[in-house]
Amino acid sequence: MSTMLNDDLLVGISPNATMDEDITSEAVEIRFTPSISIHLEWTGTPAGNFYIQGSNDLGETKTWVNVTSASAAGGVVGSAMLQDADAGYAFARLFYDFTSSTGTLTKAKINAKG
Repeated sequence: MSTMLNDDLLVGISPNATMDEDITSEAVEIRFTPSISIHLEWTGTPAGNFYIQGSNDLGETKTWVNVTSASAAGGVVGSAMLQDADAGYAFARLFYDFTSSTGTLTKAKINAKG
């Protein structure tokens, strides 16, 4: 049996998230979709790092671990695709670790299948 997921991770943050501070998306359950990717697009001149974070904690409180990352190069509009083809964890979320400057995160779509 195949499972598919395609969600907007900016829901709950805002339609466009300002990248002048850390950004954390809502958690998405991916227990039955072990292959995931997150498509990102931004404007402005942000400098920081994006991470897929994973957790196996099933309760309300979760401990998050950085799984894979991509940089938002300072001074340029850009996009990135974070991928984990072997996501063996139960929950995933997007985390942006702000370094400097500013921009706007205009797209953060997670796609998962398994």
